[in-house]
Amino acid sequence: MKSSKNKLILILIFSIISIIVVILTVVFLTLNNDNKEVETNLTINCDKISSSELQCKLEGNSSYGVSAVSATIEYTNGKDKLTVEPDSSWEGNGEDGQIEFYTDANKKGNFPIATVTVDISEDDNYDINIINVSYFNSDFKANKVDKIVKDINV
Repeated sequence: MKSSKNKLILILIFSIISIIVVILTVVFLTLNNDNKEVETNLTINCDKISSSELQCKLEGNSSYGVSAVSATIEYTNGKDKLTVEPDSSWEGNGEDGQIEFYTDANKKGNFPIATVTVDISEDDNYDINIINVSYFNSDFKANKVDKIVKDINV
């Protein structure tokens, strides 16, 4: 009788341990799910800094570490010059409005990306569109970011 009681206790202990292992596995897999929703966005804020120049700050936000940024900047008033200067924490260039920046540091949360300078010829409405935006993590897995259409009235 005592032997069967001991066997029952052992079976109960192993069952409890098995249940705990299953619960911990489910919790671990849930917390480390690569398919979880990532939060990303991009903002641009522009100011007229002289009678012939607009300066815009391009900033990103991400819930995961960003090691590279790719985007295209379209400027609707094609006769005027647009230059893109990366923030000091980024390498790469924004030649012809095509941003291809990378960094050793994984940017997370809010982070500066670039300063966009637009030479303007007169007070008017200007549109800056930032399209084909992708953030890349440290494994260079791309995540698309919503485009921006910015109407600037100077």
